[in-house]
This record gives sequence, C-alpha cells and structure tokens, in this order.
Amino acid sequence: MLSHTQMITVAQMRKLWVSAKQLELGDAELHQVAKDVTGKESLRALSCEEAARVIDRLVAAGADPTREARPKEAHQPPVPSNVIELATDKQIGMIQRLLYHLGWGNEDPYFRGCVQRAIGRDSIRTKPEASIVINMLREKVKEQGIEDQVEPSHRKHGA
Repeated sequence: MLSHTQMITVAQMRKLWVSAKQLELGDAELHQVAKDVTGKESLRALSCEEAARVIDRLVAAGADPTREARPKEAHQPPVPSNVIELATDKQIGMIQRLLYHLGWGNEDPYFRGCVQRAIGRDSIRTKPEASIVINMLREKVKEQGIEDQVEPSHRKHGA
C-alpha cells in the first residue's frame, strides 16, 4: 500500500520565507538551505516533515517565524529625492565578504578599476553604488566558479 505524504502547507511556506527574510537570506540561499537539509532544491516539493526540518534549521540560525520579519516598507515615508542614502553596513559587509572570497583587498588595483568602470569613480558612497558593486562582485564570483564557497552572512563559523 502506498503511503500518502502530505506536502508543505501554506503556513509552512510562509514561515520559511519569514525566517529567510529575518536571516537576510535571498531566494538562492533559502533554496540551498532546503537542499542541505532535505536534498531537494524546490520548496514546493518538500513534504510537511521536510519543511519542518528546514524551518528548524532556520530557527537554530536565529529566526523567529512566529513574528513578522520586518516592518513593511510602506510604513516608512519615502526618502526625498534631494537626500542621498549612504551605503549601509550590510552592503559594506557583503562587499567585504565577496572581496575576501575573490582574494582581493579594498586597495587592490584590479578591484578599484572594476569599481571605476562600474560606477564612474573608485570609491563607493551611496546605496545604489554599493548595489552595483555587489552585483559586479557576484558576477566575478560566478565567473571564478567559487559561488558555493561564499557563505551567507548569517552563518557563524563552528556553529
């Protein structure tokens, strides 16, 4: 007799995404966690039991799926067009992690040249500039085939 395995529920899917957002995981990173835990890359292909194991892994990493991930963007007033938003600590940290994995430093002439070509100057000041540089560095990581070595920022070594 074949056993019917219950598939992931809507509530579990919501918990997965809320937890991922709290841990600042992107789509690819969440799918990688699911693959690490269950061997399946598709969240929709998870059973209830497998989804529960992935949620447990995210909770162990510090997520709390019972609370909302962040205040909704709609609650924040828009930034006036004459205000420049500086690069965030999160963006700077991502740039540093990508540079580390590429074996480059902040003062590396090749990195400075790449930044110059990407944003028109060799120093990053604003959020949009940081986003452009992060995307450029992610492409370099993909080109070198080391994307599987770049750990998500929430993982602690030895944990």
